[in-house]
Amino acid sequence: MGLSKDQVAVIDIGDTVVGGTSGSILFVDAANALGQDNANLFWNDSTDRLGIGVTDPDSKIEVLATTTQQKWSYDADSFATMTVADTSHTTVATGESGNLTLDSAGDLTLDADSGTMTFADGGVTLATIASLRQQSFMLACSDETTALTTGAAKVTFRMPYAFTLTSVTASVTTAPTTSGLLTVDINEGGSTILSTKITIDLTEKTSTTAAAQPVISDAALASDAEMTIDIDAISGGASEAGLKVTLIGHQTP
Repeated sequence: MGLSKDQVAVIDIGDTVVGGTSGSILFVDAANALGQDNANLFWNDSTDRLGIGVTDPDSKIEVLATTTQQKWSYDADSFATMTVADTSHTTVATGESGNLTLDSAGDLTLDADSGTMTFADGGVTLATIASLRQQSFMLACSDETTALTTGAAKVTFRMPYAFTLTSVTASVTTAPTTSGLLTVDINEGGSTILSTKITIDLTEKTSTTAAAQPVISDAALASDAEMTIDIDAISGGASEAGLKVTLIGHQTP
């Protein structure tokens, strides 16, 4: 049906129109007028939902395509696009050298479920959120030359803020010799936070190479908690010196 510029076409959507269901309007081009190929269609149904490229929109607006689904343009050169690919990989991109600004009147939350939040430049990873928030406290538990002895509270300190512990390590300037392990414990408020304590093996200078790695039983360290470090055992040669203990984790939100 042809219309002049002063005429208006009225369609009763209670009827089926061009292959649609009752209460829907389906727009296709002339080549697809019989509904044989719905590759190019615009669908509006009686529940006030709009579909572009899809005949059964399940939201107020749904766009179906295997390439860029949306494009917002200022002019031919200035635009932004949103593309959803397989497995829901989504990219929002700007044209030219355009900036992308998120301006929120309230809080801005970025939530990556079981994933990694990454900062990149030109596709090159600069940092992740996990790497930026990681902190560590390194504590000297002796001088560099005096042989270590066993005992409680070799160091006492207080946590400056609530801290979530992810790992602990220890090192020495002079390695243990002869027999036995150097064994170190960490306590919060007088109670150990380790179910398997830190050990340094014979001839080694770091706990990272120990056969038995430490296991943290209490990772949530309270703000202003009193922390102590004990030396539970030394090697038979009593040669170890220069003990340092490192607490690794991040400030608790």
